[in-house]
Amino acid sequence: MTLQSVRWALAAAAVGLTLVAVPVSGAKADAKPPVVAIVDIQFILHESTAGKAVQKGLESQGEIFHREIAAEEDKLRQGQQDLERQHASLTEEAFTKKRRDFEKQVADYQRDLQARQKALQQGEAEAQRTILGAINEVLGGLAHEKSIDLVLARPAVFYADPELDVTQEVLGRLNRKLPTVTVNIPSVKK
Repeated sequence: MTLQSVRWALAAAAVGLTLVAVPVSGAKADAKPPVVAIVDIQFILHESTAGKAVQKGLESQGEIFHREIAAEEDKLRQGQQDLERQHASLTEEAFTKKRRDFEKQVADYQRDLQARQKALQQGEAEAQRTILGAINEVLGGLAHEKSIDLVLARPAVFYADPELDVTQEVLGRLNRKLPTVTVNIPSVKK
């Protein structure tokens, strides 16, 4: 590095330091820095009593769903086996009609399966919205009480002082405010 380039580097550094030290025009020189908090929403959704109730409700609904689907699949498998056994004894026209009827049953089953999956997802989404709404209210109250200016989600923060993390406090308040949430699965028309 030449002497000239060292001088340019020192001059640039001095200008940079000067710019950092000068407040932006219009900003108050005595303005307090913002109060920031960090919260782990995914942890709260997973560990809160309401979140656990949602998971338990979804598991229960899922078990019912799987039992019903298994029964439908057994019925379809039996229908396919019956169709294969009858193939030799039926005319081509009769077999084609029975095959089309069976294919319609399979298509109806697939539509029903998709509708049930969608209903489960809608129930889960509604329950999640309820919990997130309560978390938002809790965070708003906490921010007001502690004069917090900015709340950041944990995944958006690479590093923060652990004292800025309000996750446990939000979790405790949420558990008191919203101890449980019921998962309402919309009915599926057949």
